Amino acid sequence: MQGKANPSEKWMKEVNLKVNEIGVDTVVKTYDEWIDLCANLIRQIHKVGEYHFVYLKDINHDILKGIIWSCGVINNPDLNTRIDEYGLLAFKKLSGVGAISVRTGNACLFSFSILPFKEGISRLTKFKMKIKYPSVLKQVEKYISQVAKKEGYSKEKLEELSVPDFGINNGVISRQVGDYNAIISIKSINEIDLSWQLGDKQQASVPIKIKNENKEDLNAIKKLIKEIESIMPAQRDRVEQFYLKTRTWNYKEWEQTYNSHPLMSIVSQKLIWHFFDAENSTQGFYLNNEIVDSSNKPITWLNEKVNVQLWHPIGFSPDEVLNWREFLEKNLIRQPFKQAYREVYIITDAELTTHSYSNRFAAHILRQHQFTALCKQRGWIYTLMGDWDSHNTPTITLSLWNIRAEFYVDANWQATTTNETGVFNYINTDQVRFYRGAEQLNMGDVPAIVFTEIMRDIDLFVGVTSIGNDVAWQDSGNQNMDAYWHNYSFTELSESSKIRESVLKRLIPRLKISSQCSFDGKYLVVQGKIQ
Repeated sequence: MQGKANPSEKWMKEVNLKVNEIGVDTVVKTYDEWIDLCANLIRQIHKVGEYHFVYLKDINHDILKGIIWSCGVINNPDLNTRIDEYGLLAFKKLSGVGAISVRTGNACLFSFSILPFKEGISRLTKFKMKIKYPSVLKQVEKYISQVAKKEGYSKEKLEELSVPDFGINNGVISRQVGDYNAIISIKSINEIDLSWQLGDKQQASVPIKIKNENKEDLNAIKKLIKEIESIMPAQRDRVEQFYLKTRTWNYKEWEQTYNSHPLMSIVSQKLIWHFFDAENSTQGFYLNNEIVDSSNKPITWLNEKVNVQLWHPIGFSPDEVLNWREFLEKNLIRQPFKQAYREVYIITDAELTTHSYSNRFAAHILRQHQFTALCKQRGWIYTLMGDWDSHNTPTITLSLWNIRAEFYVDANWQATTTNETGVFNYINTDQVRFYRGAEQLNMGDVPAIVFTEIMRDIDLFVGVTSIGNDVAWQDSGNQNMDAYWHNYSFTELSESSKIRESVLKRLIPRLKISSQCSFDGKYLVVQGKIQ
């Protein structure tokens, strides 16, 4: 086992015999304490910001890896959750060090891969959505592919079948704890409430009697809520990726996997879906126990022969998109991610003229550290550049399309400052290019959905990390940077800014302060009084 990436089948069989010999309960209790101790040590490392602990020497790594591998053999729900929490900490990046313990983090991935697939794949999916290291993502995909092949499903289908339901019924989990009924209400991805009911009375705070007499049950309830809170964003992000995966279901499959699934329905029932068959095509939304169009009319022709896709506004008229925006506003619906209000990017005449590249987001000055973090969050590969041989290009690969997108950036070596480690504080932006293999694509040959989603990412990079957003920016002494900062405020609105403008123009007239608000070009002016 020493130094090995994964255990042998012989080792796992021996572990199973030893666990039964010692007693499962004893092993689970001991492992839980050890893994919790290691997790707290990693939390301490991140808290102080210094890697000065020695518990992860090679011998300790091997011991901890063995414990984590054993958890996959044991398959105890509490241990599975414990190594889930530990794995995310092990991969968490410490400045100047990187991930604290890739080896034990990878051990967690292996442990998930040998669990029954409905238990393990949902956890691997969560890691795929949360961890952005290319090597880790490659390992996760490898394990998912192995399990998919073994079970006879596609990777996408396997991930869908593995989503847990947690015993949710119409967005609610009810558990009897002592004399009380604990009610967990899952209202949205980011809103989960816990209340306690005794007879006709209901309260939000934990009853004193429960705190004193039912501590273990209370802890179990809290763990359950924490688990749901961790898995919901990952499932939302998985669904949003359908845009570039062009995932299609037949209606019956979609109904079972999403619209009626206890957990996934919390996401899917707040999204717009595209329904189509040989004769019909329309968009629909689940409202009041039926699927309706943007005018609230029920769609009556849905059956198992109908296909379903996640709706994207590209290719639809402004009036159709506006109808859906009004539908959401009227029904007070907050979507799990931007859909009706999603930014759409169409190839411009200028981009058709340049043929093989886009200058749409060129000549911006970005904060490099913030830009790097955002690249990783959105699945782009990029590493910090500094005053050494470090030049690289932000890149994202879309395997399904066999397309690679590159966003050219560089630093002004004469003018850009560095931090104490020699990393450039700022970078300049240049062209966006698309490739299929070694062939550079003309802008007109890039699929519309690929173009708009990639440009949306880049607009996000610029909109969030540009120095032009710093309202407190003072003259830096760098003429080019100061000129850019001043010009940035007077450029045309970006696509995301145009949507904000549209929303504000619809929202402001409904507010009490509407008489004090007006629009002046790209600015919202609010007239106030100093008292």
